[in-house]
Amino acid sequence: MLSLVSALTLFVVPTLSIPWSPANVLFGSAIKNGPIPPKIEWPVFNHTCLAPPCVISQIHVPSIYPGSGCSWNWESGVLRVYVDGESTPTVELTLLQLASVGRAGAQGDGHTDISPFSAELFGKNAQTGGVWTTMRIPFQSTVSVTLQQASDCNSQSTAWIIIRGVENLPIRMSEIDLPVTAKLYQSTITNQVFAPQEFITLATSPSTASGMLLYTFLDASSGDPNYLEGCFHITDQSGTTFLSSGTEDYFLVSTHNKRVKLYSMMLTLNSFSLFLLLL
Repeated sequence: MLSLVSALTLFVVPTLSIPWSPANVLFGSAIKNGPIPPKIEWPVFNHTCLAPPCVISQIHVPSIYPGSGCSWNWESGVLRVYVDGESTPTVELTLLQLASVGRAGAQGDGHTDISPFSAELFGKNAQTGGVWTTMRIPFQSTVSVTLQQASDCNSQSTAWIIIRGVENLPIRMSEIDLPVTAKLYQSTITNQVFAPQEFITLATSPSTASGMLLYTFLDASSGDPNYLEGCFHITDQSGTTFLSSGTEDYFLVSTHNKRVKLYSMMLTLNSFSLFLLLL
């Protein structure tokens, strides 16, 4: 059973990027001991971009402390980011997914992940939270961020969150400056069962745009661990490229039946929880 597959992708259209200038103004906010109500999205940040392109450059959620009668499951909180007035969130991730940790990696006060750890674009620096990302989230006019506590909590809880960003800042992936109109897209598959040797489409780019794969997060389970030998392919106008002979190769390790602890700007891996930054 493949329980969760996520891919975050930047799709772009050709245009010019811009250099650094005095218009690169910092923006952001921090909330301490914030009263997060139950059952709704709690608005935590709004910003109007005066000198596009603007980007959110850091999101850090120390934790969500449960209210009266609620279970201690901060990891089920959901972060959503809405850009440019859109009603569908550009980013929608649980707090564990924000740090690229699988659902079996942390529950309340316990954790079986390799935290504390930090990679280039994500990390988890505390047993009960401390999750963060520096994934760039570009926008042209407005951005709104909400936080929602676990759905089974019926009372007010307490949350902490820090958000940082920069105006007039283009995005660079590896050695490539992306167009100023670059936009982040999230493709998600959740709680689906797949047959052996079935091909699964993780993400596709719009036919009217080119794109770059930023980040792949795989959280899966099966009665047969050989599902980890699944191969990755990418298909574009030049054809299909065979990327790996298994998930362990795709995530830059080997021998998936061995416990691996690796701290890297490219990878954080523990047992069968796999995380990737492809830049």
